[in-house]
Amino acid sequence: MKRKILCMLTAAAMLTAAACSEKNENGASSAVNEKTGVQSDMVYFSNTGSVYNGGFIYKFGIDSPTYFLDLNTQEKSALCAVPNCTHRISSCLAQQAGDKPVFYKDCVYYFVSSFGYEEVPEGHRFYMKSTLYKAKLDSSEAEKVIEITDCVPTEGGGIVLDGNTIWFIGDDKSPIPENVYDDTWISESATPGSHFVCSINLDTEEYKNFGSITDEDKQYPCRSQCNNANIRGIYKDKLVIDYQYAFKDMENAVMEEYNPTDYVKFLSFEFDTKTETLTQNERPAPIAADENVYIGYDFAENTMTVIADSGERNYNYDELSASVAACNGKVFGLTKWIDTAHFSEHTYPESIDEWVNVAYHNGSYYFLTTKGKTIEISEEMMKSE
Repeated sequence: MKRKILCMLTAAAMLTAAACSEKNENGASSAVNEKTGVQSDMVYFSNTGSVYNGGFIYKFGIDSPTYFLDLNTQEKSALCAVPNCTHRISSCLAQQAGDKPVFYKDCVYYFVSSFGYEEVPEGHRFYMKSTLYKAKLDSSEAEKVIEITDCVPTEGGGIVLDGNTIWFIGDDKSPIPENVYDDTWISESATPGSHFVCSINLDTEEYKNFGSITDEDKQYPCRSQCNNANIRGIYKDKLVIDYQYAFKDMENAVMEEYNPTDYVKFLSFEFDTKTETLTQNERPAPIAADENVYIGYDFAENTMTVIADSGERNYNYDELSASVAACNGKVFGLTKWIDTAHFSEHTYPESIDEWVNVAYHNGSYYFLTTKGKTIEISEEMMKSE
């Protein structure tokens, strides 16, 4: 149990930010920088909330339904069109859609996954499967799109919509060794199996698995203690992926003296969806990105690196924290925000409370708070602080 807690603490430091997105003319979503007018067909749907059609899509807690919060009216509604639904039953779309639903052509797409052991005449057999569903936004009527059985989408990170295709990390949840019936090998936060870059074309329903991101962790028997990969955002039209695995046994690690880099290796990759090529790079492992801004975390030095068109700067972790977000060329940290155009640092207006995500919409920044409300701050007010 201790080793799983340590891995979860490590993973908790790798939180993500959602892209600033709007709905384009063909019904898909586009990442839009309203200040510069730059638009891309790639949209990042995050497990910490996404921005769609002028609103936040989010949920707080495992049992919470998925909500849509309109930034213009501040009205909140569950992601369900069924009259008189309580949104607390498992069959409700707002419960089924999870924490990072994808929107395309007036439908919401979401995965329902399961894995574990099933009884067979020979004894026990491990299984895993994930079904992609789509539901109409005006009726919540859902239908099966495709079922995959070679992996399940990872719990963390996000999903990217690029035109008509979704991109995600798939986890092979098979236990080690494969023929042992032992549930302790199966973890939601880590898997000893491979991690794949995968895609599904939402128009043709074609599924592709591009193979293992890396196999260098397979030489370490202790890799099952901490092993995961996540898409952390979009940078320069490429998916940015962090990959971490245990190379040293954490079984007897002392929590008070725990240093992640003594036990876990952190890698950085990017995937080009146009050429379908994966490349490892030397950047610090990504925790957030927003097209022209990349934020990485160096666990050994306890520093965050911000890379932008104007240059590169390092910051102490305590200055920004793991909940850092990148939006519209700005970096939003725990105690301050940074304009990457010239790396000027600014304090927040007093009205800003504890927030979990930030969006840029119609010339203002919207901060989604831990209470499910938003605080609007205009561009001018942000600069005046």
